This record gives sequence, structure tokens and C-alpha cells, in this order.
Amino acid sequence: MKILFVTNRNVINTCGELRLIKNRAVSLNSTYKIKTDFLVYRNDTCKEKKQEEIGEFSSMQQFLFNKKNLFSMQKQFGLLKKETIEKLKTLNYKVVVLSGNLVLKLAKIIRRKFPMVKIIMDVHGAIEELVEFQGKGLAQKCFKRVAYLYLKKQEKKYIRYADAYFVVSKALKEYLIKEYGIKNKEFFVVPCAQGKSALDIVEKQNNREKYRSKYGIDENQKLFVYSGGLSPWQCIEETVDLFKKITKEVENCKLLLLSGNKSTLEKYSAEDIIVDSLPYSLVNETICAGDYAFMLRQDFITNNVAYPNKFIEYVASGMKVIATPFVNDVAEQIRQYEIGVIINEFSDKELIEYVKKPTCYMDDIINRRDLLDEVCFENRLKKASEFIIGKEK
Repeated sequence: MKILFVTNRNVINTCGELRLIKNRAVSLNSTYKIKTDFLVYRNDTCKEKKQEEIGEFSSMQQFLFNKKNLFSMQKQFGLLKKETIEKLKTLNYKVVVLSGNLVLKLAKIIRRKFPMVKIIMDVHGAIEELVEFQGKGLAQKCFKRVAYLYLKKQEKKYIRYADAYFVVSKALKEYLIKEYGIKNKEFFVVPCAQGKSALDIVEKQNNREKYRSKYGIDENQKLFVYSGGLSPWQCIEETVDLFKKITKEVENCKLLLLSGNKSTLEKYSAEDIIVDSLPYSLVNETICAGDYAFMLRQDFITNNVAYPNKFIEYVASGMKVIATPFVNDVAEQIRQYEIGVIINEFSDKELIEYVKKPTCYMDDIINRRDLLDEVCFENRLKKASEFIIGKEK
């Protein structure tokens, strides 16, 4: 069984989009014997960065364009459309997944030419990101506003052609239903999680000791961790400010900042703030060194409907997660499984009281295992696999 995955998202270079899409495809193949073939419409700057294989279980054809050349964009989209139609003519695919706003218009064409093919739209977040985080310059703000209006119109026009939707959170499902009046459709809530596996306490403890030693963290010190990018919604400045407030009331604390853009973070480097950059393959074992993980967000639609990739990594690491209430699904799970604290308005008073409480590493391992099991790809993709294969309910 195969599905055709058509996207303009970055499934070429290592990033959050690739992580979700690739891991989801791996799980569909390994657990449900559903293979994925990719057609990718993307700007050609991806060739300048390190590329990551999508997996030997899949094929990938790239349709790369020069984003400064409208003719190049139109030509490559035409080739993408032609290849999509040719592949569907082979009758090898009963399901097409459309992922990214630039390929949504294919939904109408597929529905008209191949009415028996099921269409799943893969939605990662809300387009409001373009206007909620506009950038600093006037030109950039104007461009993002125009892009928002265009893409919002496209989404509203074509989203109704889908039979089902991949979404990363329950909040995103509710947003789409309310925003576009979608009714009687299937939704598969599949966040960027991990495959089903036991949480190995011995392995985690060994990693903890190894990396606390690397960074010079003694047994009695509390290590706070921020791991992620530097996008405005990730609140790196607010994170550092909050940590500094904590250190005024709580002794023996350090902060580890991990990001691919180490040079930008160097300005925060201090006696009690460590800045480092790691290959992605080392991040999960390194963050086991921490006691508390920062995942602060502000109250925007973009954040409300999101499910940050980093959350599950934090859960698996054993750290207590420090979050604001504005990522709806994450806040709900932190409370339900008691694996961290939700603070309001970046409140240092709430957090200081929480940090002062005595804790033991992985004292909540049962709750963490339960959460990881709930959101793992194998479990979350069961409903989607039945839809794809056509299994009777």
C-alpha cells in the first residue's frame, strides 16, 4: 500500500517540518505497511544546506524553483502538477496527502480528475503566524500581510476538497472547524512525537551523569535548559530574563542554552549561563542533564494551536517542563500527567515556589511513560491507517 505525499514544506533539510513528516512516514511503513512517495515543490536554496535522506522506504522527486523568478515558480509547479496526475493515473495510489499552502490548489484538480482518490490535508499550524509575528521592517511587514491575505484565501477555497486532515493538536482541529466550517470530516491528531518504546531509566541516568560532567554541573546544582531555535514565538529573551529572576531567590542554578545558532546566543553567555550548539543526533541524550526545561510562549493563535516538537523531547529527558498556558494541548498534558508547571504571565513568583520544592530525577517516570505512549506515532496513526487502507470501522 502506498500514498502520494505532495508538499512545499521542507522535507529536504533537517528541521521540525522534516522531523514530523519523516517520522510519521516511517511509522506508517513500519507499523502499518503503508509506504510514502514524495513530490516536493520547494525553493532551490535547500540545495545550499545539508540535506537529510527521507528514508529508503520512500521515493522523492524534487521540483525546485528560484523564488525570485516567477517563471521558474510557475514552470516547476506545472511539472509538479503533471507528475501528480501521471502518478495517479497508474492507480497505485488511493490516497494523496497535500501538505503546505502552495500545493493546496491541486486538491480541486485531483477531486475532478480522480474522484475515487481520498485527499488528506496535512495542517501544521495557523496562517495567523504571518501577521502575529511580522518582523521589524516595514517592507517585511507589508510582504507578510499580503502573503497572509493570499494564503488565507487559498486555504479557505481549497480546504473543503479534503476528505480528512492531519493536525498536530486538538486545538488546531477545533480552530479549523470553527474557522472554515468543516463538518463531517475525519481528523487525525498526530503531533511530532516519537515511536513507541520503553523509557529506559538506566540509559537516561547514564546520559544525565555524562553531560552534567561535561558542563561542570555538580550534584546539588539545578540545571535549567532551553533547547530550540530563535524564532520570536520561542521567547528566548523572556527565558533568560526569567532565569535571572530565579537566581536572585534560588541558589546554585545554571542555564544551558542549546541552539543551532550559537553565535547569536553568545551575548547571553555568563558564569551561570552556558551556550552550546549540538548535532541533532546528540540533543536528546544531552538534555537529560537538565532538571527543568523552559518552553515559554505568548498568547497568540499561532501558539494556541501548536504542538512544539521540543515538548516530547523534554518529556522523554526527565526534566520538569516550565510552560505558559498558551499552547493549549501541551498545557493540558502537563497538568494531566503532572510533569511540570504552568506559570501565568511569565510569573517568577510561581516558578520560584515550584523550583524550591525538592525533586528526584524521574520520580514521575510512570506518568511520562503514559504520556509518551498516548501520543506515540503507532497509536496516533491507527485511525489514519484504517482510513488510508479502507478498513471498515
